[in-house]
Amino acid sequence: MASVDVADLGDQQRIRAAVTELGEHISKEEDGLFPASLTALTGRGWDASIAAWHDAHPEGSLIND
Repeated sequence: MASVDVADLGDQQRIRAAVTELGEHISKEEDGLFPASLTALTGRGWDASIAAWHDAHPEGSLIND
């Protein structure tokens, strides 16, 4: 979607649904995936994960300046 009209009821519903979905996604990462990775990954595992992230996001940065 290129734009959103916050006065439009359909757009309001789509925004609410997207925010709800994002909240659920973040909760899964914070409550499950990230804590599990802390205990499951070794240093090499973390290095491999970070390298894979960089390969998938060549223009990205893990740290926002």
